[in-house]
Amino acid sequence: MNDRVVIHIDNDGVADVRLNRADKMNAIDSAMIEGILAAQDRLRTEPSLRVVVLHGAGRAFCAGLDISRFREMGTGRRHTLADRTHGIANAPQQTAWGWRELPVPVIAAVHGVAFGGGLQIALGADIRYVTSDVKLSVMEIKWGLVPDMAGIALLRDLVRGDVARELTYSGRIVHGEEAVRLGLATWAGHDPLTHARELARKIARSNPDAIRAAKRLWNRSIDADAAELLLNESREQDRLIGSPNQIEAVRAEMEQRQPRVHHREELHVHRRGRARVGDRLERARREAPRAFFLGADSELVRERGEFFARQPAPRHKGGRLASLAEAQLLQLEQH
Repeated sequence: MNDRVVIHIDNDGVADVRLNRADKMNAIDSAMIEGILAAQDRLRTEPSLRVVVLHGAGRAFCAGLDISRFREMGTGRRHTLADRTHGIANAPQQTAWGWRELPVPVIAAVHGVAFGGGLQIALGADIRYVTSDVKLSVMEIKWGLVPDMAGIALLRDLVRGDVARELTYSGRIVHGEEAVRLGLATWAGHDPLTHARELARKIARSNPDAIRAAKRLWNRSIDADAAELLLNESREQDRLIGSPNQIEAVRAEMEQRQPRVHHREELHVHRRGRARVGDRLERARREAPRAFFLGADSELVRERGEFFARQPAPRHKGGRLASLAEAQLLQLEQH
């Protein structure tokens, strides 16, 4: 990896990814593209990765394409942009689309400007926190071009079609509050990087298997129909119910403490033989509190969890969660 992108991963699995060309407002050149792709490749192989915070050094998130690259366009190119070099994408597209493909949430903290390709990189994140005075633009029309770093594919999931077209045709600049109203940004305020890091710490404390499953579901939702989405939800939930991290999440909530998460390499042995939901529930019965089934499908509880209703409910310090568990189980028994 070159010095265009700097990564730091803490002990909680939170990756801080910084675009690091501050003297050029993190403008995109060949080295920046290579640096982002290398960063994505590294993050993809980190087994303990939980969440990514993406931001830019200096005065801006990313000013877009380095203007000096315009001289290179159309001269001496061995490949066309239509060549697929990274799955469904070419290399520039992957700098944005690759954040969508990472298995964990990516939170972009955007300040200063995010123009053209810089905005498209931010759009690849799951969540975008921006400053109130940020300047965002689908600026390619200014240079007689179209957004081609996954911008169209990403915009269609975020804003109305007519809004996306107006931004593309005009190239106008959008500030923080309007960006939130339009769907380009999630939140606008004073310090998006601190806000992003706070959310990242919260995500890092959650069941990592559930977080990854949720991202898979949202990624699939873009092109799937309702029947496929419903089936995907059920399949992901089947894999989660009774898994070590799901059981630990319930225990931690009942005991009012932080969960002790099993990392992915520790779970390999658990996943090799988990063939039947019933087997997982039987094993969970011996290990988990009665609240294990909170949020589970009621039919699944009735069909395979009768034994669970006979177990004494553990008492939370204040009784609140235990009472909630009893209320939900009683509601199931009444149906």
